[in-house]
Amino acid sequence: MRALTLLFFLSCLQVATADEIQSAIDEGIAAFGDEQYSQAASQFELAAQLLRERSGASLAKALPTSPEGWTTEDEPEIQAVGASVMGGMTSASQTYRKGDSSVNVRIMSDSPLVGQISMLLENPSMVQQLGQKIFKAEGIEGIVTYDEDSSSGTLTAAVSDRFFISVDGNAVDVATLEEFAKGVDVELLNQQ
Repeated sequence: MRALTLLFFLSCLQVATADEIQSAIDEGIAAFGDEQYSQAASQFELAAQLLRERSGASLAKALPTSPEGWTTEDEPEIQAVGASVMGGMTSASQTYRKGDSSVNVRIMSDSPLVGQISMLLENPSMVQQLGQKIFKAEGIEGIVTYDEDSSSGTLTAAVSDRFFISVDGNAVDVATLEEFAKGVDVELLNQQ
């Protein structure tokens, strides 16, 4: 039921923004034709921002469904940052809860963090020296940092050299972090 509600919400969001995107593009073209360059730039920037938001809605579809016994409180959070901040990126995140345990999964597209994690993955000895371990699953390669004392950790991963995935967990074990990472729909991400 949650999946159907999410799909309905996201499809409504995409339909609503399609007209806004086209309107901003049309207004930008009209302003450019009238040599109102500042207004044209503003409209094109608005269209780009709306496209990033739409992309974020697509990323939300790739978030894992709640494993058995886990719940989510809200709809996924979607963020779209303009090109002036870190080159622009889009993200979708969801928090999952089970008793005192919590996991937050975030998927980011076009993030400079992809390059950083890829660089670390090319040097496994450095990862081990930092006390971390390498994680591999179908289409996902990442690094797990885990603190036994607090039962908390982070799994950071790259998908297709384009997407950055972060799985942060509190009061969980490493297997739980890995389960959530494996729940990301890599096939759907690769279609974007």
